[in-house]
Amino acid sequence: MTRSFQYGGLCWTPCAGKAAIQKELERRVAAKNRWTIIGKYVSGNVAVVQTGLQIGYIEKSDVDRVIVWCIYEVKGDKIAVVTLVGQRTDPQTARFIEWVQSQPPAR
Repeated sequence: MTRSFQYGGLCWTPCAGKAAIQKELERRVAAKNRWTIIGKYVSGNVAVVQTGLQIGYIEKSDVDRVIVWCIYEVKGDKIAVVTLVGQRTDPQTARFIEWVQSQPPAR
């Protein structure tokens, strides 16, 4: 079971615990996110997946996709932490990150 989910969606600060992680995953399903795997990398207890992502609400930001690195850290046989990082060197992703940061906080 994942214990922490951070940097993305509702979890710009870490979402910890089953209820918070479930809420974030439900939000992503409702947004009709579409992921394309660009690359996969594994070293020791860390797996990294580079993805192209089309987000259901992304049209409001004036970009059509972003590049996201999904970093999974494993302890034993469980995922301990998932970290999502936008690839700021990609112009569309950088523009999307700026747009997200300019939005009022969700209540």
